[in-house]
Amino acid sequence: MKHNHISLVLSALLISGISVPSVTQPVEVEAAEQQYEKYQLDLLAQVNFERKMVGLHPFKLHPLLCKSAVNHETYLRLNGYAYGHEEVKGDKGFTGKRHADRIKAVGYPSGFSSYETITKTGDSPTALMRDMIQTAPYHRDSVLSPLAEYVGFGYSKNGVVVMNATDNQDFVSDVMYNYPYDGQTDVDIAYYGDENPDPLKGTGLEKSGIISTFTPSNYYYLGSEKATMVDSKGTKIPLVLETGGAGTLLIIPKILLDYNTTYTVSASVVDEDTGRKASRTWSFTTKEDPKLNSKERKFVDYKPKQYWSKGMVWAVDKKFLSPYTKKDAKTKKTTLYLKPSSRLTEGELLTVFTKYYYAAEYKKTKAVAPSWKYSIAYQLAKKHDLPTMATMTSRKKATSYVERGDMMRTLASAHLRKPVSEQVAFDTLRELDVVKDRSLPAFDPRADTSRAHLATYLYRYISSK
Repeated sequence: MKHNHISLVLSALLISGISVPSVTQPVEVEAAEQQYEKYQLDLLAQVNFERKMVGLHPFKLHPLLCKSAVNHETYLRLNGYAYGHEEVKGDKGFTGKRHADRIKAVGYPSGFSSYETITKTGDSPTALMRDMIQTAPYHRDSVLSPLAEYVGFGYSKNGVVVMNATDNQDFVSDVMYNYPYDGQTDVDIAYYGDENPDPLKGTGLEKSGIISTFTPSNYYYLGSEKATMVDSKGTKIPLVLETGGAGTLLIIPKILLDYNTTYTVSASVVDEDTGRKASRTWSFTTKEDPKLNSKERKFVDYKPKQYWSKGMVWAVDKKFLSPYTKKDAKTKKTTLYLKPSSRLTEGELLTVFTKYYYAAEYKKTKAVAPSWKYSIAYQLAKKHDLPTMATMTSRKKATSYVERGDMMRTLASAHLRKPVSEQVAFDTLRELDVVKDRSLPAFDPRADTSRAHLATYLYRYISSK
C-alpha cells in the first residue's frame, strides 16, 4: 500500500499486561546532552531490540516527541484513558485535540509522517511495550514503522503513550520484514480481540491464534496474497488473511496455537500497481504453558524450556512419578522438587512404566510377593515379555541403575509386543519421534537413565499416538 506523509492514530489497548522479560542490552541515545527518564531509555532499548530483530533501523529519542507523549499521558491520567487519542479543549492538561496538534504545540515540525499508540495499564513499561508489539498487529505496525526516525515516550502505571515520527520529507526506508521474527521464542499463543481497531472485525472470530504480519514494503498495494502456517508435525493451521493500513498482510490463525510449539509461516504478495512479487518463510516458537509450574504447585527445581520440562510435570501430575518433598521445621511449609537428574533403578523404571503402559492391569494385579515393592512391576514384565535384568526369583539387580538402552528396549518391546534389540528399539522410537538422536551411538545407550529421561520418553510416546 502506498504511503506519503500521513498521520496514524491507534486506540488504546484493552489487553492485560503480561509478565515478560525486558530487554537489558545497552543502547546508544542520540542527543546525549538531553536528560531522559530511565523508563524512556528502557522503552527505547525494548523497541529498538524488536526493530533490530526484524531488520529495521533503530529509533532515536527526540526530546519534543517525549514532551508531547508525556503531555498526552498526563492529560489521560487527569481526565481518563477513555479519551484515547482525543483531547478536549478546556480540560486539564489540554495541549491539542489530535496528536498532530500536540506535537506541533511543543515545536515539532508539522506535515510529516507521525504515529501515536497507547498501551494498557501496567507496572512495567517494557513489558507493556513488548506485549503490545506481540499481541496487537495494528499497534505493532505503528511501532515497527519503517517510515519513522524518532520516538518519544510518556508513561505512568496507567499506560504508555508512544509518539514516533520523521522530520525529513526525503526519508525513505523500504524494508521487508515479518513478525514474529524468524527464530523468535516465547511467543504468545493467542489474540483475544482486544485491539481497537479490531483486526478480527468481519472475520466471524472472537479470538484467534497470535497474528503474524508480513510487510513486503511500504510501497505495495496489497490485493493478491497467499499464506500458509504449519506446526512442527506438518499440520496445516486454518487461516484468515487481512490487509493492514501500512501495506501489511495480517495472517490470522482461526484457532488458538499450542504452547511450546514451533510454527512455520510462508507468505507471498503481489503489488497490484506494478506486479512486483514478494515472499518470505519464517518460524517461531510459542511460549511454555504457564500452568506447568503454577503458584499452587511450584517445583523449586523446575526450569522452563528444558527437554524434560513438560514430561516431568506430566508424569508427576499423572502420578507415574512422585515429587520429592522437604518440610521446613520452623514454618511447617512443604517444598516440592522434581529432581529430574536423579538416576533410576530397574525396579523404579519398571514400576513407573507398567503403571503407565498397563494402567488397568497394574490396578487389578495382586502382588505375589507383597513384601517386595517391585512385585507387580516384575509380574507384568514377565507376562508381557519385557527385557529385564532382575526377575521375581532373582531380585538383586532390581536395585541396579538402569541404562538408557534398556529403557528404550522396554518401551519399544511393549509397543511391538515382543522383545527387541537396541537397534530395533532405536529405529522404532525414532520413527515415532520419541527419540530425537540421529543414530544409536548419538543416543548413548550406555548412559544411566534419569527421571527426566523416562518422563520425557513416555510423554513423547503418548503425544505420538
